[in-house]
Amino acid sequence: MKVTLAALNASYTHTSLACAYLKSFCQDPRWCIDIMEFTINDHYRSILSRLFAAQSDIYGFSCYIWNVEMVKKLCNDLKLARPDCFIVLGGPEVSYDADELLQENPRIDAVICGEGELVLQELLEAKYNGQALEEIPGLAVRYGKAVHITPARPPLKDLDQIPSPLPFMEIHRGLVYYETSRGCPFRCAYCLSACDSGVRYFSLERVKKDLLFLMQNQAKVVKFVDRSFNCHEKRARQIMDFILANNISTRFHMEINAELLSDEMLDYLSRVPKGVFDFEIGIQSTYPPTLKAINRYHNWDHLRDRIQHLQKMGNIHLHVDLIAGLPHETYEEFGNSFNQVFYLQADVIQLGFLKMLKGSPLRDQAEEYHYVYQQQAPYEVLGNHVISFAELDRLHYLEDMLERYYNSHHFPRTINYLTRRVYDGQAFKFFEDLASAWQQGQYYLLQHSREREYVFLLQFIQQHWAGEFNLLQELLKLDYLSSFPTGHLPEEFARFNPDNNNDYLYRRIKDEEFIAAHFPQLTQLSHRERRRRMHLEWLKLDIITNTYISNPRPTFLVYNALRNKLETIVQTEPDL
Repeated sequence: MKVTLAALNASYTHTSLACAYLKSFCQDPRWCIDIMEFTINDHYRSILSRLFAAQSDIYGFSCYIWNVEMVKKLCNDLKLARPDCFIVLGGPEVSYDADELLQENPRIDAVICGEGELVLQELLEAKYNGQALEEIPGLAVRYGKAVHITPARPPLKDLDQIPSPLPFMEIHRGLVYYETSRGCPFRCAYCLSACDSGVRYFSLERVKKDLLFLMQNQAKVVKFVDRSFNCHEKRARQIMDFILANNISTRFHMEINAELLSDEMLDYLSRVPKGVFDFEIGIQSTYPPTLKAINRYHNWDHLRDRIQHLQKMGNIHLHVDLIAGLPHETYEEFGNSFNQVFYLQADVIQLGFLKMLKGSPLRDQAEEYHYVYQQQAPYEVLGNHVISFAELDRLHYLEDMLERYYNSHHFPRTINYLTRRVYDGQAFKFFEDLASAWQQGQYYLLQHSREREYVFLLQFIQQHWAGEFNLLQELLKLDYLSSFPTGHLPEEFARFNPDNNNDYLYRRIKDEEFIAAHFPQLTQLSHRERRRRMHLEWLKLDIITNTYISNPRPTFLVYNALRNKLETIVQTEPDL
């Protein structure tokens, strides 16, 4: 008997943890299990062709909001091409309405509801032996035009029963998903984890063995899918200790609850090497009525304090989340939440939009809050009792500006000055104005290079803040040269380089005393190599105080050996 487990991932760099778990748990000499991984961006006909060519007896698909529509289409066509195959679905997107899904999709044979390892194992056993499936707990199965749903199966108590999935994952693709626990201690109303019954843990021995395998094989990024990695702080620290003692080059991304961080844990984290840990912190909102409605009860002052401590350390990459469209949060209140979160100065601010996930408590409360939402995945909210579609649409444009101008890290000096000084702390208003200009100019219809994004921001400043233009142009020039080590600037920028700029730079390159004083990393390099890594721009900007000056100063930028990253900026007095 041949079995194919198919994963339609969101990106090529992702690997399917679910399929690897199922294969590791269900292996048996009586059948052969293959994993086939695709992305939702792959050519549809090519995916269908490869699935058909596998000539499997059983096909299993892992379903999520990003792939379920494509999966249903594939199942329909695959069954038409191979009427004798058996098709089973599983995953969070199909576990909560299996009856309806099977009624609407007559070419799908069964749906696994909930945790899949034991259910799939028993299904394969029954199919191999020619037995009926109606006695398998946790399964919805088609019998002619009828659908039979068996009682729910309790979750596995001992997770170590599941063999490691890692041998069946392509860990060198870029991003490896891994979990040390299942379940969540919290009950956020918008989340499927609200249905979980507590937290179950893999043993530390098992976790350490898996992590050692990943580190020794130099997986690039490991993303823990634990809902709240630090809910058991002692255990979290033991895992981190093990990582720090054995890591070679792997980066670890984990979702944490920052409010749970003790002073001792913060002290510990302050000493970890830079670049090992990335923390994702789901803030979602700072508006108390909203937090109460979604069963989140964090103390904003305490949470802000914990995040600010992490941010000041500078050794951990911080990613914070906001969700637009939550109950009671008007457009204006969301703006307040945005401003409070923005000034935490996290590395990434993700502005997400509420999805009415199947199985989430909030979906059951949709009528109470007058929710209107997409009827197909991803079920994004289109409006509710306090926020309109037009307002959410404005936030979509704002989110685009946030990604381009903040999360990209290509405009740090300019955005910092605009939001803090020009907009007097009203970051939401700045991004709102920027998004409005982008929309009015219909820039969203065009493909934009990074260079054009700089020009757009320059023109926005000129049109809206002419009194600040001179200083902001200089900040924007420095941001551009810091991000793009070409020495080139778009023609829209005014430049103040003297005619003998190249001669001036060469003279400095050959001045060993100057190089030793300002760029010691270049002392052993030839003049030619120094020239390759240096750029000289004359700026009407004091780079220490970020103030405008009338007479331009020579500003030296030194890039790394690959000339793709800024290493040093030094500004001196002119010496012509």
